Amino acid sequence: MVPADGVARGSAIEEFERLLDKKGLVRLLDVFLANREIPVSTQGLIEFTRDSQPTVSRRTDDLVEIGIIEESEGSSPKMFRLNMEHPAASGLLSAYEALHEHVDEIQESSEEFEPESYDFDSGSPFVELFRYPTNGAILSALLHYPDAKLSKRDIAEIADVDSTTVGDNIPILVRIGIATREGEDSRNPKYSLDREHPAADGFLEAIAKLQVAKGPMIPTESEAHETSEQEVISSLHEQLREVMSAFGVQPEEADGAAATQASSRADTRASAEEPDQAFCYEDQRLRFEQRADSVPRTAA
Repeated sequence: MVPADGVARGSAIEEFERLLDKKGLVRLLDVFLANREIPVSTQGLIEFTRDSQPTVSRRTDDLVEIGIIEESEGSSPKMFRLNMEHPAASGLLSAYEALHEHVDEIQESSEEFEPESYDFDSGSPFVELFRYPTNGAILSALLHYPDAKLSKRDIAEIADVDSTTVGDNIPILVRIGIATREGEDSRNPKYSLDREHPAADGFLEAIAKLQVAKGPMIPTESEAHETSEQEVISSLHEQLREVMSAFGVQPEEADGAAATQASSRADTRASAEEPDQAFCYEDQRLRFEQRADSVPRTAA
């Protein structure tokens, strides 16, 4: 079962996912994190990512809209750089640097990671971590509940993906070390964020600062529904008490009388050793006879 506490969906977590939900975004973000505040042209981005010009232009516009990068003023051709004023920038940069500092361990554990590759992004542990867009959603689920142990089904529910996809992709996070698995021989292993991983603090910092920037936490749909139900029940109770008071019946007296009556009926069933169904049947019969006696009869 998914834990009740955690970072609110619909706020920082979803904003974090927007940065990572397309591979083209991750490749571009990798370039900007590598260059920090050094501007990069569109042509440079094309060469680094090996994506087409239309793809690079669309993804650059996406990142500008999110605010994580900004266009350098007065530059021709257009130049873009990491926006260090964005709430997630410092945390992502910290995570990026931590991943590169431990590149050897990641190389040893990953099947497709090639740090000596000629291709820029093939040698990046940041790109390897988010090789598939679903990985961003899975990591977001672990960041959502950073101290919880989650099953594949829990993660699938939080990340809004199917369990099979989680099973296929979470091993990448485990190999890189950002996630841990418990129960190697279990059919239902539990996964959690490795708080000791060097990149974990950076990702959590990005989430925390995004949350602060977006204001108070937004309750989840289930939390809002539960709160609404409680408010309705409380309102009905209050209205009932007002009606009872209007008829001169104190709510406490009514509650006490109802409890006494219920206790008396329970004692009767227990002393007679009658099953509940038989007792209810007898009660209904007596009530029927009482109603019949109260009906006026006319002479034949």
